[in-house]
Amino acid sequence: MNIKKILLTVTLLCMLFVCSCGSKEDAGQKEKDLEFTIVADKDIPANLMTIINNRRQEPFQLTYATADTLYIAVGYGTQKTGGYSIRIPACYLTKSHIVLRTELLGPSEGAAVSQLVSYPFVVIKTEMIDLPVKFE
Repeated sequence: MNIKKILLTVTLLCMLFVCSCGSKEDAGQKEKDLEFTIVADKDIPANLMTIINNRRQEPFQLTYATADTLYIAVGYGTQKTGGYSIRIPACYLTKSHIVLRTELLGPSEGAAVSQLVSYPFVVIKTEMIDLPVKFE
């Protein structure tokens, strides 16, 4: 009797493991690149800019939606100097979410940069898609 229970438990655990592994692969698989535009500061909606200004001292990742547009913002917090930029090596859709990968690029070696504190961030906009964003 105990052997039957053990075999049943092992079989159920194996089935659960196989099912969960398959769904994770499907959820992360790239379906297509997402078309987006980097938004200039002057074109960022006022409400979103207020949120960014309130959060800019610490790293942040957020989304902001209007009826037909999805804005995605990433900030890297306080930096000791100017001269930083943000690169977007990937922005794509999977079946279950949007993936956005960003990288903070420091000032070039020997470049003349402002010695004032800076708060690098980037805002992109795309069509309104009702999926969560996975920030990488």
